[in-house]
Amino acid sequence: MASQHVSFPPWKAQWIWAPRRDNEAEPPAYFVLFRRSFILDGPIPTSCMVHISADTRYRLFVNGSLASFGPCKSYPTRWYYDSVDIASLLKEGVNIIAVRVLRLSPENTAATSIMRTSKPGLILHCSVNADISIDSDESWKSRRDESVQLVPNSEWDFRLGPPFVSLWERADGRLTPQHWLDANFDDAEWSNAVPSTMAAKMSPILDSRKLCPRPIPALPEIPAAFDSVTCCSGSGGPTKSDWEALIASSKPVRIDSRATVTVDLESNELTTGFLELCMDQDGEDAATVTILASECYEGDMDQGSRSRTKGDRANSQNGKLYGPTDTYVCRPGENHYEPFWWRAFRYIRLAIQTASSPLTIRFVRYRSTHYPLEVEAALSSSSSPTFDKLWRISLNTLRNCMHETYEDCPYYEQNQFIMDSRLQMLFTYAVSRDDRLARKTLHEFHASRRDDGLLEAQFPAPCRMTAIPAFSLYWVLMVHDHMRHFGDAGLGRQYLGTVDGILDHFSRLVGPLGLVGRFAGPEDETWAFVDWVPEWRTPEHGFKGVAVPPAYFSCGAATVHSLLYAIALRSAADLAECCGRKCVAGEYRSRAEELNAAARQHCFDQATGLFTDGPGSAELSQHTQVLAVLSGAAHADEAAALMRRTVLDRERYGVVRTSLAMAFYVFRAASLAGVYEELWGELMKPWQVMMDQNLTTWAEFETNPRSDCHGWSATPMYEIVREIVGVKIPSDDTNAPVVLEPRPRMINALSGSFLVGGGRRMDVSWSDGSLSLTASDDMLVELRLGNETTQLTLGKGVPLQTMLVAQES
Repeated sequence: MASQHVSFPPWKAQWIWAPRRDNEAEPPAYFVLFRRSFILDGPIPTSCMVHISADTRYRLFVNGSLASFGPCKSYPTRWYYDSVDIASLLKEGVNIIAVRVLRLSPENTAATSIMRTSKPGLILHCSVNADISIDSDESWKSRRDESVQLVPNSEWDFRLGPPFVSLWERADGRLTPQHWLDANFDDAEWSNAVPSTMAAKMSPILDSRKLCPRPIPALPEIPAAFDSVTCCSGSGGPTKSDWEALIASSKPVRIDSRATVTVDLESNELTTGFLELCMDQDGEDAATVTILASECYEGDMDQGSRSRTKGDRANSQNGKLYGPTDTYVCRPGENHYEPFWWRAFRYIRLAIQTASSPLTIRFVRYRSTHYPLEVEAALSSSSSPTFDKLWRISLNTLRNCMHETYEDCPYYEQNQFIMDSRLQMLFTYAVSRDDRLARKTLHEFHASRRDDGLLEAQFPAPCRMTAIPAFSLYWVLMVHDHMRHFGDAGLGRQYLGTVDGILDHFSRLVGPLGLVGRFAGPEDETWAFVDWVPEWRTPEHGFKGVAVPPAYFSCGAATVHSLLYAIALRSAADLAECCGRKCVAGEYRSRAEELNAAARQHCFDQATGLFTDGPGSAELSQHTQVLAVLSGAAHADEAAALMRRTVLDRERYGVVRTSLAMAFYVFRAASLAGVYEELWGELMKPWQVMMDQNLTTWAEFETNPRSDCHGWSATPMYEIVREIVGVKIPSDDTNAPVVLEPRPRMINALSGSFLVGGGRRMDVSWSDGSLSLTASDDMLVELRLGNETTQLTLGKGVPLQTMLVAQES
């Protein structure tokens, strides 16, 4: 459906809610149903816009059909509303607009990426035609939906990690108002809605939610079917072929009375979507259906094991499925059930228990949903199946971690973190010109500013979260990234004040040695997080001692924080200079040089040629070496040797390795040091292991990963575009040459289409010593092969071939 954005005021719509029961405290989570009917006597309009929002989430129906899902994740002073054209869903006669709203109270810790305010509410406006205008007001009918309860955290399986999403349901179809979406439904016993806002007559107090138009497109909901059945069980129940016919062609499956059956359904790739089940219950005795969504098969955790063991993710013979569950109790007759929130899954297990009456499954399917990213780059083919697989899995990982925000992982958290999002935005820029979600992300973190100058590490969030100061530095890099890719000085200028506040905070942490010291604030509220490294554990500091270099505690400073600060200062200098603030740029660069000098003086070990993790420390990590190269603390003439020691001779020197979270930066340092091809095989080992283990998305960690889909691990896609094909960060300046620096020695043959700036693309292919280029527009290309640089002029659509020259070792 087409949508458009207009301002919400001058409409008369008001925030409404169902009336509270006498002396009732607000439940932590509940659903409310709303209805409004109108009669359309004249012709159906060609366009009919509904503008709608809710606190906390809504699902809009028009004449029983799904119309919209929202509002987009936000924060109170930028509370988004959706605009959707419902003309195609209208009919002559009586029409029904119905809304189901999920309300999470401020005290509820579920859904840590979804805001909620002190007031529940729904607001809607629709001008059907010149005579009919529908605004949310007290004429709307409302009712509490008692049929669904959210499963409390007290029932969470903590072997899976902390409960962050907590939107799993316990639903009873017998309590659902049947046909409440229909025009002929009798809602006489429903209550009239009541106003729900902080705004009051003759008061300057405004509603806490400042309505703004949605800045990103609506998430599509695309009908999809499961691909296969991995296994099923149950005495006298349906066979595997019965279940296969169900998912392939919706051939009904009948389950006898007093039966217990299970079936595992598979999607060929891990995905996210809204699950749907349609069932017919014979008789009055209710069947119960439990739906388990899981990322993979894994080792048995039910035998007292305290850790998870994951190997072949598709091993249905020896593995088990773990995950949260939704439970649905059937009512007599037809049942249609779908959980309110989308689920992340590769496998779905249905466990069905019937009573004295049989149950017929009509269909089980899902509607796939992701941010509608238009991928404008493609790896068409290569001589290496590994490269093709790296590309495909990386794209699927990125896609599943993009919805209304960038997400760390879609299965367990769905939180937007600065460190994770910076990488996901770079991966997005490599394959698409769509920066709408990136712009939204930049602004959300900007809006999370605290009074100490730092940003919230994760945002949006409905409550105060643990501070991770270093993440604010990644946001500075994030702003710089956007400027480099899109040349938008106006956006950079908008955020310079926030950049300066972050950098000033870190300047106050610089101690007598010239290094960033311990972070301010209570230790139980501040986490000096760097990376998930198994060797980095200081139990005496509790959870805040996890993922932190021990030198941070023992030496009073971790070298990585000073080096990351120096990198942020250099990026901020570029931003300031682009915005015409050369004096500020000079100040930033001077600070960076001082930090690098202090790191060399106090943290560089002449004996090993490596930087230590802290002043006076003997501990070594890849993190420190990599950031030393990227910040300039490691001199250019020593960077190559340093990177060889930290990657190839890591065990000899006792260097702690980065996890997948920081692997992107190891690749960047290897490239800058000129040893990229030399280190490629070693650096790619974790991804090769994941491919061998049949993952369809990249995991969060290498060893016993919690999540099988994590955005920061999609690095290989970026490497293929920027390093293997060699399309350097493009410029929107169409007069500037496109820089192409392919690495044909790394793969014998390759072809694809890639973005080269200004919305332009180039087809690149090579094989048998010949390189072919075809441009979408006339363009100048600076081709770098080995030590040779050639200027080429490409005509629109005219292929150009040149011989590949041997590259020096």
